[in-house]
Amino acid sequence: EVTAGSLPSTFTTPASLSTGTTHYVRVSAYNSVGWSTTAVAPFGVAPALTVPTAPQNVLVSALSTTELAVSWEAPAQTGGDAVVKYAVQWDVDSNFDSSMSTSVVLAVDGQSSYGTVLSSLSAGQQYAVRVLAYNNQGYSSSASATPIEFYEEVQTFGFSATSTSPGGISDTFVVRYTDGAGTQSAIADFNSNTGLSVFESAAA
Repeated sequence: EVTAGSLPSTFTTPASLSTGTTHYVRVSAYNSVGWSTTAVAPFGVAPALTVPTAPQNVLVSALSTTELAVSWEAPAQTGGDAVVKYAVQWDVDSNFDSSMSTSVVLAVDGQSSYGTVLSSLSAGQQYAVRVLAYNNQGYSSSASATPIEFYEEVQTFGFSATSTSPGGISDTFVVRYTDGAGTQSAIADFNSNTGLSVFESAAA
């Protein structure tokens, strides 16, 4: 809309435009009598195809001492050109230089969630992981993987006892474990007849 006596300083592009599709524009003037006839632009314009936006919700977790599981979701915007593959990259630091490795995962039409496993890694070595989306216009910006919190391995306790009383042999002890909030403790009771029971929390 243009105010009488002024020139437009802002222009609005409709959100419904399709990338790569030619669009034509016409303009009408309006006064108290009504709308004028339309003036049509001499040629159409197609919004340019672009690279996709970065993949979403990139996560990484440890599967074993030498394996990492990576998951992600498709980009919010494809750039008007279908995503055909993803590059999963990992490195021993966040520089992603000559020591970087890459695994390619092909995109599947209609699929939005993806995952892969990085194998043959060095035990005890920390890795930075990122994922990029690719269409025929090029690669997107990278999305760094966020580590998923995981619980330490649950330990198995073994007991060997001989009981001559109907109630069995029992013992109470404190079990310590680590979760996302830090080191936690719980009081546990073991009975040779009934097994192990955790019945209340304890101070760490």
